Amino acid sequence: MKKVLLVSLLIVLMGFNASFSQIDKGYDNFEVSVYARSYEVRQMDDLKWLEPIWDMISNQVHVDKIYLETHRDMVIVDEKTLEKVKKFFNSRGVKTAGGITLTVSEMNRFETYCYSNPEHRRKVKEIIELTARHFDEIILDDFFFTDCKCELCIRDKGEMSWTDFRLKQMTEAAQNLIIGPAKAVNPKVKVVVKYPNWYEAYQETGYNTEIESQLFDEIYTGTETRDTNHSLQHLPRYGSSSLMRWMENIKPGKNGGGWIDPHQGIQNLAYYLEQAYLTYFAKGRELMLFCYSWIVDTIFVPPLGFELEKLDEVLGETDDPVGIPVYEPHHAYGEDHLFDYLGMAGLAFEPQPTFPETKSLIFLTENSARDEQVLEKMKKHMIKGGDVCITSGFLRIMQGKGIEDFTSARHSCKKVSTKDYMISGTGSVFNGEY
Repeated sequence: MKKVLLVSLLIVLMGFNASFSQIDKGYDNFEVSVYARSYEVRQMDDLKWLEPIWDMISNQVHVDKIYLETHRDMVIVDEKTLEKVKKFFNSRGVKTAGGITLTVSEMNRFETYCYSNPEHRRKVKEIIELTARHFDEIILDDFFFTDCKCELCIRDKGEMSWTDFRLKQMTEAAQNLIIGPAKAVNPKVKVVVKYPNWYEAYQETGYNTEIESQLFDEIYTGTETRDTNHSLQHLPRYGSSSLMRWMENIKPGKNGGGWIDPHQGIQNLAYYLEQAYLTYFAKGRELMLFCYSWIVDTIFVPPLGFELEKLDEVLGETDDPVGIPVYEPHHAYGEDHLFDYLGMAGLAFEPQPTFPETKSLIFLTENSARDEQVLEKMKKHMIKGGDVCITSGFLRIMQGKGIEDFTSARHSCKKVSTKDYMISGTGSVFNGEY
C-alpha cells in the first residue's frame, strides 16, 4: 500500500511540474496581465516581500505584463521604487506598464478629481507626467470620470445639461491634462483609457466614447460582471462578451483587452472563470487580473491557470464572433442591457455604435431610438430586403415620429401578468398549453 501511494504521489507531482512548464512558455492566442495598485507597488520596494508572492502567482498562471500604478487615493509611489520594481519584473521577462487611478480619498474611493478646480487639474497633470517619465504605456483605471457638482462645476456648466457639460469637460481634460502632457514628456508613450462595465451611464459622468475614444491610443474594457444576483450592479454575465464587442467596433483593432476581478463573486468560482472565458471568446487580446493583492493566496488563480491552458487550445480554432447586429449608439440609454439578458437566453449579439450595414436581420431597442435619423436608416435597410426586430421600448419612443409607416402596432403602456402560455400551431390553432 505504501508503494502504491508513493507512485501516485509522484504522478501527481509530475503532473504539476508539466503544468508549470506549460505556464512558463506562455499562451499562443492571448496574453495575461496583472494590475498592482499604488498600495501594493509601494510595498514592492521590499523585494523580500515581493519575490515569494510573485513566484506564487507566476507558478499558477503565465503573466506577460504587470501594470504598476503610480497614484490612487492620493497615494503616490516614490520614483526610485518604480524603477526598482520595474527592474525586478523585467529581469523575469515580464513587461511593465504604468497605471493611474484618479481618485482623491482613501476614505471614499469613488471620489474623483474635480476638473473645474485649478489645483486638481494641476495635480492630475503632475501625476500623468510622473508616470510618463517611467513607462511607455499608461492605462487609466475606470475613474477618469466626474460626478462633481461643486460651485465651480455649477458655474462652468452654465445652461448646459450635466450630461453635455461632463462630456465636454472630460474630453477637454483628456486632451489637455492626460494625453498632451504625457506625450510632451515621453513622445512614444501609449495612453490607454479603460471604460467600466456600466456603459448605460457613461454619458452622465463624462465618458465620451464617441470623441474621447478616438483621442487615446487604445481603449480597454471592463468585463467584470461578477455575481448577477448578489452584487450591487446586477449585470447579466453576457455583458463580459457584448461590451468587448461594442468596444471593438468603436475602435477596431485598438481595444486592448478585458479587465476582470474576483469581487462579489466568491459564492461561485464559476462566475470568476466565466468572466475570463467570455472576455476571450469576444476576442479580447489581453486579460487583466485586478488586482495584485486580490488574487494572492486565493481560490481564483490556480483554476484560472488550468482553464487558460485549455482555453488557449480552443481559441486557436476560432474565428471572429458572429451575432445579430444590434444598434447601440454613443450616449444611448433606455432599455439598458436588454440584449445582454437575451444573450443569457442563448441569442448571440454584435453591438455596434453605428447603424449596421447589412442585408440581414438587425435588432433595434429603445437605445437605438436615441439616433434621430434611425427611422430613415431603418427604411433604407428594409428597402434593401433586410429584416428588423424592434422592441416595445423602440416602438413607444417612435410613436408619432413615423413608425406608423412601418407597422400598425401601437404601444398601449399597459402591462400583463400571466403564468399561462401557448405555442402557436398551424393557422389559428395552438399546440398545447403550458
